[in-house]
Amino acid sequence: IGIMTLLKSVDYPVHIAYSKDEEILYLVRASSGAYRTLDVSAIDGALSDEIALDTPLTRATAAAINSDNKLIVGGSDSNEIISVDLTTGTNAPFATAPVEGGDIAFGMNGRTDLATREGGYHCLVVPGLTNVLIEEVSSTVTGLTKMPDDRLMYSSQGSSLLNILTANGESTE
Repeated sequence: IGIMTLLKSVDYPVHIAYSKDEEILYLVRASSGAYRTLDVSAIDGALSDEIALDTPLTRATAAAINSDNKLIVGGSDSNEIISVDLTTGTNAPFATAPVEGGDIAFGMNGRTDLATREGGYHCLVVPGLTNVLIEEVSSTVTGLTKMPDDRLMYSSQGSSLLNILTANGESTE
């Protein structure tokens, strides 16, 4: 069992992405996609200044760090997923997918996975092509993460249980 300690707080909603290699937590502002970093290795949790995106993303609802160490952010108003240069805030299109609630994760052999509230499903995001529906998930999904064994785990609003997505398309609690 882990013990959580409050390092910092912000007065606006954020979505988070964690870079394990850098021990940096990215806090992505829900209203614009702007972000700041929180160094979780620092004793007091050093919080950076906010970096605005060159093209704001309204209703950012998902964030993750990919294998190229880029911040990937999904916006539910545009169903657009963007890739963000972490130094400049310059963003570029990454893919199109129904990013409504839910989350993005890079799991199962480095692929881009999306769990979305829109229709309540988990899909493989294929940039430039049609996304592949894999299985149903809760229509109240709130988070998605890759586990050390490469399976995916998701959380749902109003539930104290975490669900694990198996390689054969089943969900277990």
